[in-house]
Amino acid sequence: MNSMTGFGTASVRTKMVEVTVTVKTVNGRFLEVKPHIPRIYQGFESDLKGQLKKEFRRGTVDCYIQRKVLEDHDTELIVQKDVASQWMKAFKTLSKDLKLPMDVNVERVATLPDVVTVLQSDSVSAAEKKAFQQCLKKAIDNTGKERAREGAALKKHLTQLLKSLSTSLKSIEKKTEGLKQEHQDRLHSRLEGLLQDGNLEESRLAQEVAILVDKSDVGEE
Repeated sequence: MNSMTGFGTASVRTKMVEVTVTVKTVNGRFLEVKPHIPRIYQGFESDLKGQLKKEFRRGTVDCYIQRKVLEDHDTELIVQKDVASQWMKAFKTLSKDLKLPMDVNVERVATLPDVVTVLQSDSVSAAEKKAFQQCLKKAIDNTGKERAREGAALKKHLTQLLKSLSTSLKSIEKKTEGLKQEHQDRLHSRLEGLLQDGNLEESRLAQEVAILVDKSDVGEE
């Protein structure tokens, strides 16, 4: 017996990245999968949903993925030398026109717009993809363990309630045995009263019997 509420997380670390996957499930009539993933992992979204749908049949499933770059080997710096030269010419002209000394170093030029462009690859290495898949599986397994743990606790509680209800039912059944005889005695007493009054009509008799029978029936309760 599994609970529909669960939570599981897992992390994996490689030389280049650290990936953390968190899966959270809550009660729901139908299955609804909600992935929350970095842009670079969008290509994995379809497979991710498929794996989650395979493991969970109902409820709302949120999957959060965090990716932290530890060592980026795919970053490339593009230096626009022509742009830097145009900036320097502009500085020289401005220095001459304003009759001010030109104090510009290479670090200052590198920070100017469009001089240096940082490019990062949008591709994920095979090693990182494998690590992500392992992390996802572990997070799903941890969620399943939590759902099973909570389900076992619920089963234990429900079993105790059923035992308590069974005990109460037996006690009620025992009490109703005497209650039936009590109502029969009351019925006879009323019938005798009607007979003594000489006013025993069939409709009145049926009415009295119906009332007593209805009161004596505790099955619904």
